[in-house]
Amino acid sequence: MQKDTTSQKDICLVLPDSSFRERYLDMMEEWLAFGGRLNPAALRNNGAPYETWLHWMDGDRYENSCPEGAVPQTLYFAVCTDGRLLGAVTIRAHLDEKFMLDGGNVGYGVRPTERRKGYAKAMLRLALEKLAESGVHDVLLTCAEDNIGSENTMRACGAVYENTIVNESGGRVKRFRIRNNFK
Repeated sequence: MQKDTTSQKDICLVLPDSSFRERYLDMMEEWLAFGGRLNPAALRNNGAPYETWLHWMDGDRYENSCPEGAVPQTLYFAVCTDGRLLGAVTIRAHLDEKFMLDGGNVGYGVRPTERRKGYAKAMLRLALEKLAESGVHDVLLTCAEDNIGSENTMRACGAVYENTIVNESGGRVKRFRIRNNFK
């Protein structure tokens, strides 16, 4: 196992814009070739052009324009100081009943070639800072029961196990809480 030497100073969370087009397409090609989970789900473009996907991400941020049955969320790219696109984070300041069970306040994912380097912990900590700036201090995090990497990331950031539920798709989901003390 590679030693975690990543700090929050090594990466930043940035709203997607047109300058990320090629890096996004490269990351998605890698992720799809690798297979498995794609988190956060908002990264999916469903074959749409990048510009259309960007429009969707902008609409997702506001209650009056997010898709029906969804809550507003903001997607950020996790970008390394050298410009590499490492993954993405979605942040939801307000949750509905569905996201209170499965989804929580933060979704995050690291592209396959950048995993096990500590980026997920740094991304989650940066997301917690953004939530604190929005006044959210009781943070709900969830992961599939078999997603040990995500569970370890959450626990390393101070998350405490709350319970396991079965979601509407029949999957087992672990739920965690973090008392968000970032100022």
